[in-house]
Amino acid sequence: MYINVTHVEILITQLQRDKGRKMSAKNEYQELRQEYNKILMPCPFCGGEARLKKHQKLQQTWYVQCHDCGIRTPNSTQAAYESWKVAMEAPVNQWNRRAKDSEEEDLDKEIQR
Repeated sequence: MYINVTHVEILITQLQRDKGRKMSAKNEYQELRQEYNKILMPCPFCGGEARLKKHQKLQQTWYVQCHDCGIRTPNSTQAAYESWKVAMEAPVNQWNRRAKDSEEEDLDKEIQR
């Protein structure tokens, strides 16, 4: 499942509507993180639960890590011109990408030709 900025904005709008209030940046961050954790696929190596984590020492840096075996995505750091939401979504997309996804995309491209 790939997520884009539009999807992130829709999630935030839905969360605000569900809560019936405008969320503070901190609440928005926590709610969005919880939503991302819900859509993370199991670890491709051990089947364990994955979690979106914020780097302890590097500001605005995110990664996804398996709780069981410890495998993780590369760090995704927020660029000066990006929203923190973009930095959060990159490791989620990396984690949820599977070899089968690539094969299906290639097949779709072949079919469209």
